[in-house]
Amino acid sequence: MHFSHLWNDGFPEAGPGEVARVIGSGRTGHRETVLRLGVDEFVNLEQDQFEDVGPVDMVLDVIGGEILDRSRRSRRRGAEVT
Repeated sequence: MHFSHLWNDGFPEAGPGEVARVIGSGRTGHRETVLRLGVDEFVNLEQDQFEDVGPVDMVLDVIGGEILDRSRRSRRRGAEVT
């Protein structure tokens, strides 16, 4: 998952009361499952680019490999990767 706008402090683009914008990713068949988990946006690993959702502040990756490499390219400078 990608996390953007983790804290209001220091992120002027975050709206009032917005604590985190969570971006989930998966294959086409997993879209509805990922959205039911409560993510704000879904990135389809088969056809979307992580870079299209904008830079993120934290990447939580449980897959590794190519997906982790793609995730790293979508993060802000200094962002956390777990």
